[in-house]
Amino acid sequence: MVKSVHTRRLIFSVLFLCAALLGLDAQEGLSSRIEMVESRNFPKVETIVNAEDETGAPILSLVRSNFQVRVDADIEIENIDLERFAATERPIHYYILLSNSGIMEGAPLAMQKEAVYKIIDALRPQDTLSVYAVGSEPLPIIESSVGGEVDATPLEELAISDKQAKLFDSLIGLSRIVKEESLDRSAVKGRSVIITLSDGRDQESRSTLDDVVASYEDLGFPIYSVGIRMLGAQYLNIMNSLSTRTGGYYHYSSKVEGVPDRTDAILEQISMAYLVIFRVKGLPADDERHQLMVQVVDKEERSEAYKNFTAVKVPFPFWLKIAVLIAVFLLIVLFILLTILSRRKERKAMGIGKRRCPDCGRRMKDDWEFCPFCRYLKNDKKRKKRQPKDKEKKSK
Repeated sequence: MVKSVHTRRLIFSVLFLCAALLGLDAQEGLSSRIEMVESRNFPKVETIVNAEDETGAPILSLVRSNFQVRVDADIEIENIDLERFAATERPIHYYILLSNSGIMEGAPLAMQKEAVYKIIDALRPQDTLSVYAVGSEPLPIIESSVGGEVDATPLEELAISDKQAKLFDSLIGLSRIVKEESLDRSAVKGRSVIITLSDGRDQESRSTLDDVVASYEDLGFPIYSVGIRMLGAQYLNIMNSLSTRTGGYYHYSSKVEGVPDRTDAILEQISMAYLVIFRVKGLPADDERHQLMVQVVDKEERSEAYKNFTAVKVPFPFWLKIAVLIAVFLLIVLFILLTILSRRKERKAMGIGKRRCPDCGRRMKDDWEFCPFCRYLKNDKKRKKRQPKDKEKKSK
């Protein structure tokens, strides 16, 4: 009996140690994460923060007093605006990268397609969706389709590819696409989210994991990922690292049938995030990297999240650009009005009124008997002046 108790204790201790070493998804208490920081209009900064309880479920009841914000540890932000992102009606731009390599034939590829269908169903009219497949570069399947207008035919027709699954190179290529499209819609306040569905294998990419992380850190957008176990767990660590190091979340699916549900969990995390808006005082726009800290306090628990951002030096703030455009327009209108009034004044001083030549349409003085421009004369005056010449011709 004693031996069996010791045996059970030993087994329990070994299992506990293995769980700790393997880093299972168990979560202790409150956790928070900064997904992205938007500082292109610095000193105004906008950041998206996720807060979850010990079960991994989003916490929905937080208010401004639950958040504390600091920049570079010594600059405390006193006033913040807080909104649930889902209540802002701002667009979300989804970029999906899925894997259709040979190992994904059958159910794994079908479940990835089903996950994308769930995202299509969740799109709002202001959202957009782009879907790419892993290759030597991201291979487009659906590009910038608006919610409610997505044609899923190319997704349905997607087949297994014999090309190498260069995951890192594809993610680097996707970061370039996201950056270019983000600049094109910089005036629209939105949010870009990258979701990767893969088993984590990379086949001879020129880029490395660190290259991908650096690219997305510079971009400021997170990578959410669903890890699909196909060969071994060692590849899934890559997916976990991609997400945790860029501000996203990693979800593991032990069975391919669970991929759509894991994607649903990602959509919930995205929609339930908080939008924190504030202005940084006492920090110049120096185009340098600074550290943002957001502390979330809920009941007796605290959680701190960190992310770097650039204090973007804007030569002309947006409001100043608008003011300059308005001022230029008013100056042009004023110049035109002054020119018209000046010409009227000059004509009036010369005795030129509203009279116009009926032939060429130019203005004439009231006492002019003929137009000096086209030499127009009234018919009766023309006849009077021509009579002497006619008499001379008859006498000859």
